[in-house]
Formats: sequence, structure tokens, C-alpha cells
Amino acid sequence: MTTYRAVLQPLRGNLFLRSALLAAAVIIVVGAGILYAIRFPIEERIRWEATDDASIKVQSLARNLLDPHMLSGPLSGQEYERVDQAVRAYVLTDRVRRVKIWNPELEVIYSSLPSQMGSVVSDNDELHEALEGKTIYELGTPKESPDDLEFGAVIEAYFPVSLQPGAPPDIVAEVYIPYAPYAAIVASIQRIVLVAAALAGLIVCLALYFAYRTGWKAINREKNIASQRSAEMDKLYRIVATERGTLAAIQESMVEGLLVLDRCGKVAYHNQALEQLIGLSDGQIIGLPLRQVLEGRSQLFFEDNKTCDALLEALQKCPGGPLTIEVVMISPRHRVLSATAFPIPRDGQEPMSGLLLRDITEEREAEQRRDAFVSVASHELRTPMTAIVGFAELLRDRDPAPEVRREWLHYVVREGQRLTAIVEDMLNVSRIQSGKLTVDLARVDIRDIFRTVAGALQPTTANHRIVIEAPQSIPPVIADKDKLMQVIINLVSNAIKYSPNGGDVILNATSNSERAELVLSVADQGIGIAPEDRARLFSTFTRIRRPETEGIRGTGLGLYIVKGLVELMLGRIWLDSEVHKGSTFYVALPAIIPAQPVARASGATVTG
Repeated sequence: MTTYRAVLQPLRGNLFLRSALLAAAVIIVVGAGILYAIRFPIEERIRWEATDDASIKVQSLARNLLDPHMLSGPLSGQEYERVDQAVRAYVLTDRVRRVKIWNPELEVIYSSLPSQMGSVVSDNDELHEALEGKTIYELGTPKESPDDLEFGAVIEAYFPVSLQPGAPPDIVAEVYIPYAPYAAIVASIQRIVLVAAALAGLIVCLALYFAYRTGWKAINREKNIASQRSAEMDKLYRIVATERGTLAAIQESMVEGLLVLDRCGKVAYHNQALEQLIGLSDGQIIGLPLRQVLEGRSQLFFEDNKTCDALLEALQKCPGGPLTIEVVMISPRHRVLSATAFPIPRDGQEPMSGLLLRDITEEREAEQRRDAFVSVASHELRTPMTAIVGFAELLRDRDPAPEVRREWLHYVVREGQRLTAIVEDMLNVSRIQSGKLTVDLARVDIRDIFRTVAGALQPTTANHRIVIEAPQSIPPVIADKDKLMQVIINLVSNAIKYSPNGGDVILNATSNSERAELVLSVADQGIGIAPEDRARLFSTFTRIRRPETEGIRGTGLGLYIVKGLVELMLGRIWLDSEVHKGSTFYVALPAIIPAQPVARASGATVTG
């Protein structure tokens, strides 16, 4: 009873304490108002967080599984199955119930609900805003299938996806996320805010009461000390936040993949570049032992099954100093990586270790191209050089009859011309790869080109007939006359070379008014090209190896140069072929269409 009176006595007639009670009541009321004021920002934040993980996963899958040519229409066959399998394995969960992917024409090219495939809309504001780079999310109730009734309210999120980092959006991904779990979170936050407001009121009452008891001087003294400490903490916090922000920006801007492990070998951190390299996100590897991550996917990740053990061994030995090994990945795509394991010492704390993965695929491919170039160059140059030197020595050491001398000189000239052609091909390859080869675009009559090529090459063969099919109405093309002549000569020479039994070589020109271009073709009746050879046909040093091609000379550079020249002239090249029935090479170039402006290419001039 004494304690009860001691507490209530100061409240009787004391204006200060009654004011404290009034202040506490005001705090509770204001807290309730704040609750409703912040409810909508909280819901907005929850929606954003709910969709952020799905956005990262879908964007990672899209970059790894989709190519720009797959966006023209709904995925089908193996493309759909591969994307659907990845979506169901890594995206669809209890929190993400449906995924759609829209192309820029607002057509569904993928949907986890197959009945939606190929759907097209034209007036969806959310999709238009997402294609402009915005992430849109709203609350709604789906009605696309009978199964949607069990979802109830969902968060419908539309977010842009770029297939290349830093590029404009290529597609829009739409996901459905059930809202029920987050509604419970919002309700919990409301209760917490109300309780916090009530506690704040109570704390204010008690604080004012004890402040009244102990005196304002002590409070002011403590307040000053607290203010000083708070200022010091704020300053320290800003310094730490700045340093952490700088470090995070550096790590995320790295093109190398960075992986940090704790002393137990568990993944503690990785940057975005590592996700792009291995195709796994935070939720799939953070907190897991690296051994478990690698061993569980070793056959999917690496070309050699021993790579996993080599990486783990390097991490075990790295406390003695950085160790670098080279690994070959086969998923998400084939690439060669330089993996450096290094220690991360920490003062007063347990050490960590790191793994830095650098993509050296282009370096290795460049080395392979260089080695192939040197090998082929030395082989192809040796043959004509040997002939030239041999006949030159014969002419120096002997005095043959005039007829023999002329025959030997003929061989010297022929092999010299072949040597010149090989060197010129190699120089053209170097110019194309370095971007130093330029074209002078002008109006060119393709019939003149055909007639000139036929006149030059027809005398070189008795088993072939070069036929020109180009009507008078064919419009001129925009091209470099000399480069176009080189293209046609190369294609016709190949047609003659790879038609050992003879036949017609047909030069055709057809106008394609819809695309404002002229399609040229060179068709033969030769040995044809197998499907497995077509993919690499336009690469350097590529030659068809079959019994029919034995004895046919060539460096394997001609079609690579042809493709480079056609693309420099803003054209396209492709082929149709059937083994033992012949091949047809097509070249499409811009044509002169009356009353329409002529497109200009960067680095090229248009004359005439």
C-alpha cells in the first residue's frame, strides 16, 4: 500500500505529470495515424521485395537461354521445353506461381500456362511501360484458368529484361506472386506499430516521471553526453557506409566473377559477374558449402569431372599464396576460365578465402586462330615457294631448250600468282578482323559484273557452262564494284572447283522489292555440302574434308573473306545445299528503289 501511494501521490494535482499523461495519449493517437500513413509505402516495399528475387532469376535464365532470334514468336519444341524446364526448376515456387515472357510486339513467347502461348495484346499500359525500362507491380485477381481461383489476390509484376547487360530491354517478364503471405506481414506490421505507439506512450510517461524525480540537470547532462556519442556514431556510420558502398560498387562492376568463402568453406558472398558465369543466384548458393555446390553440378558445369577436385584443392592450398588453374565450363555456355584461389586474412578474425574467375575464352580462341593461321600459312606458302625455287634453280644451273624454258617459266609465273593470291587472302583476313577494310559504295549494274566474271572464268574450264539469268529490269545495287567482283569470282571459282563432273554454273539475280534488295545467287551441280559442315563454312581455314575434295587446292579463307565483304556492303549471305546434288550461295544487297533514300553505312561512302 505504501508503494502504491508513493506512485500515485505525485499524480494528484500535479500539472506536470498530468501533462505527461496527455502527451502519452497524443503519442498513441499520432502512432495510429502514422500507421495508416505508412501502410501504403510498406505495401509498396513488400511488393517490390516479393518480385525482386523472381526478377533476378528470370533475367538470369533469359540471358542464358534466350537469343535475339528466338523473340520473333512463341517458343516451340526443344526451345520451349528447355526454357520451361529451367523456369520450373529455378523460378516457380510457392511464392511464384506463374511466369510469362512477352516480346516487344506484346506477344507471349513463353508461359508456364501453355494455353497462354501466342496471346497478343495491344493496349496494355503495364507492358508498354516495362518495355521502356520500368518495373510495374499491382494487386489483382487472375482469371486466366480455373486454377487461378485458389490463388486469390496476387501481385502481378511486369519487369524489363535485357539479354545483354547494359542494353535496352528486349523482353518483358510477368510473374504472379500470391499476396496472402504478404497480407499477413502487413497485418503484423500494423500490430507492431500500434504496440510500439502504446509502448512509446508508456515510456514517455515513465521517462517524464523519473525525470521529474531525479531533476532536469541530470537529464540534460546525460542528453549532452548521448548527443556527443550519437554524433560520433553517425560520423563513424557514414564513414563505414561510404567505404562499404565503394567496395560494393567495385565488386559489382568487376567483369571477373568473385566468390568469397568463410573458414568452413561455405559461400559468404559473390558478385553479379559470378552469377552470369555459372548461372546460379544468391538463393541457390549463399550459405552452402562450395563442395556441395560444385559436386552437385560438376557434370553440368565442367568439361572435365576432375575440375571440381582441382578447384577445391587450390582453395585448400591458397593460404600459402595465390594459386591459378585453368578450367573449361560447358554450362551455361562453353567458355575457358582462369580460376585464382587466394587467401583473405582478417585482423583478429578468422581468415577467409576467395576465388576469382576470369573469362579467357577469347584469348584462347585467339591463340588457336593464331596457331591455325601460322600452320596453314606455312603449309600453303611452302608449296608454291618450293616450286618457284626449284624451277629457278633449274633455270640457273641448266640451259634448257626454249620450249622447256618457257614451260618452266610458266610454272614459276603460275606458282607466283598462287603465292600472291594466298598472301592477298591473308592480308584481307587481317584487314577484316582489324576493321581496317573499307568499301566505296556506288550504284553497280549486276549484269556487267556477271558478264565480266563469266568472260574471265569460262575459258578456265571445259566441263562447265556459266549461265547468266539476269533480266533487263533488274535494278542496280549499292555495292563496291571491285569487292562485289571479288565476291562473285570467289563463288563461281568454288562452284567450278567443287563440281569435278562439270555441269552448269548459274548466275541469277532476283529483285526483292519488299526488302528493297537484290538477291544474287551462284548455283552449281557439284558435290554439295553436308549439314554438319555448314555451321563452320564461313570461318577461317575451313575446308570440306571428303574423298571427293582430295587434290582440290585452297586455304579455307575464301568464304570467310566473302562473308566479310558482303557484310561490309550491308548485305547478307547464306546457302542451300544437298550432298551430291549441288549448292546454291545467295547474296542479298541493298537495291536502288526509286523515290526512296539510300541508307548510308558507318565507315562507308556512297558515290555515283
